[in-house]
Amino acid sequence: MTGGMLTFLLFAVLIPLAVNEAGDLLPSLARYLLRWGARRIGPAGQAERYEEEWLADLESVPGKLTKLAHACGVVIRSVPRLRAQFRPRPRGGPLSRILPGRMMDRIGKQLAETQEIGATLQHVAEMLVPQFADHCCIDLLQGDVLIRRVQQNAGGWTPPAGTWAQVGEPIHFPVGHFCQQAMTRLDTILVTDLAETDIPAPSARSEATAHEVGLTSVISAPLYARGVLLGVIAVARSRLTNRTQRNYTSADRDFIDAVGRRVAIAINDAMTLQGEHQTALASSNPRPRRLLQVLLA
Repeated sequence: MTGGMLTFLLFAVLIPLAVNEAGDLLPSLARYLLRWGARRIGPAGQAERYEEEWLADLESVPGKLTKLAHACGVVIRSVPRLRAQFRPRPRGGPLSRILPGRMMDRIGKQLAETQEIGATLQHVAEMLVPQFADHCCIDLLQGDVLIRRVQQNAGGWTPPAGTWAQVGEPIHFPVGHFCQQAMTRLDTILVTDLAETDIPAPSARSEATAHEVGLTSVISAPLYARGVLLGVIAVARSRLTNRTQRNYTSADRDFIDAVGRRVAIAINDAMTLQGEHQTALASSNPRPRRLLQVLLA
């Protein structure tokens, strides 16, 4: 009788309670793992940015066990790559190793000082071209429409009208295009050698211009922050400049991936501030409320 009662208590009460308690602990463990991983990236500023973004993404993951699995995946995949990306560069090293680190510091400083979205994007493009790229395009979503917000090209070159989308114009990337892949997969896409791929272009004239200017290599990164896709940034190299290295590498991909994350967070913060400012203006103006009262009277 006593053994049967103990068995009943074990399987009917204690084990379910333990499982329930463990389930409640899983989301907390997932958050701890993400904070632990972020602290091991390197600079404190980077750790804070990635911790905030990762925790925001975690909230959109359903379930409890899946949250823990998601956190483990982020730590395993992202932390080693980001540690290598932000590892201090030795002084006196090759310019190709030092330049991304210096440029990232400049971009981070500029993003911290600028709250106007248009100026922020233009400054980023000007830092990337021509030092790192011959072309830089930044496109942002307005509702369901993708709008070109920035286009920076080396040497003052400008694509002819009707070829590449101009600033302020909508653009649609076909399925398989590197920008479309970046936004769909929410991952940074590297095309090392465009001559060896068959990537569809937005239009025939766009493709002809790409051939004319001699595009050689491309990287596109999604602008994704706090669970929201904001747009895409793409950089490319071509024959506009006399570079010794015309093809991007995996290290370049990691650099643009980090730039995209920083830019996305800066855009998200600027949009949040603008929304709060508009809300404050609306709440401080009593006229709309009085007008509504009159209409409803």
